[in-house]
Amino acid sequence: MTAAGTGIGMAILLYIREQTRTSVIHRKFTGEQKFSKKRRLPSEIEILESRGKSTLVLELQGQLFFGTTDQLFTVLEPYIKTNKYIILDMRRILSVDFTASHMLSQIHSRIADNHGFLFFSSVPMDLSSGKNIREYLFNLGLSECSSLRYFNDLESAIEFVEDEILAEVLKEARVSPNEMQLSEFEFFKGVEKPMMKKLEKYFHKKNIPSGNYIFKKGDIGDEIYFIRKGDVKILIPLPNNQELLITIFSQGDFFGDLAFLDSDCRSANAIASGEVSFYYLSKKQFQKIVQKYPELGSLFYERLATAISARLRLTDIELIASRQT
Repeated sequence: MTAAGTGIGMAILLYIREQTRTSVIHRKFTGEQKFSKKRRLPSEIEILESRGKSTLVLELQGQLFFGTTDQLFTVLEPYIKTNKYIILDMRRILSVDFTASHMLSQIHSRIADNHGFLFFSSVPMDLSSGKNIREYLFNLGLSECSSLRYFNDLESAIEFVEDEILAEVLKEARVSPNEMQLSEFEFFKGVEKPMMKKLEKYFHKKNIPSGNYIFKKGDIGDEIYFIRKGDVKILIPLPNNQELLITIFSQGDFFGDLAFLDSDCRSANAIASGEVSFYYLSKKQFQKIVQKYPELGSLFYERLATAISARLRLTDIELIASRQT
């Protein structure tokens, strides 16, 4: 019995040692290294890049108990005073015990004392053990409040933080309840009124009910769309009637530019998330603009190239960050 007890004790100690040797941090990055799938306007991207260091995201992994949560606290401590938003993603967490919950509560208290916010994302609700980690944390005092929130996935948490940062900086509603006029789009900023009036004649308006497809992958179409109101999801169709969300375009932005440029088939699905209103311009109509007003055609291509290059630059930033962390 003594030998068996000793063996079990040794096994427990070895397990704890092994777990604490393995980093509980799967990946670490800041808000300037990863952005949500919701596309932002160039002016908004500048704000998010300049304020990105105020957001820290830690993707956790493995078992959370006293040893690994203490390791987590050691990593977090230097950031608590400097980072306003801290997101802990728990998609790879396998279990959480009482001591870990207590330390997470202490971490939250430290963050709140420094006027920061702690967000949990992807908290497991259906582990193989049958344990609901979110409910467990709730019961141990980590319930939602002004400085603590839960999100179903990391994407939602990052999008929420971006919205908070933009609202704080801009100090006004970024999304108007009204449909935008073509001249109000950032894409056409600085274009003189006489030029805009000429351009507006070639655009058409359309409304799409929520849940309806604007186009599907493989469709023939060369229109570019400017969103007057609402959100548009871009998705890649997968087997078994599944779809992978690539990005979300919102009021004031544009999409459909690839088919507009190369006149090829649509490369993804576009679906209205809520009721959507937009302007659209076909390649045929655009060619008429170029023939009649060459300076407008040149300006349009210049703005389009600038916007696309900005999107590609953000993708590069995220790819570099993913390889470094």
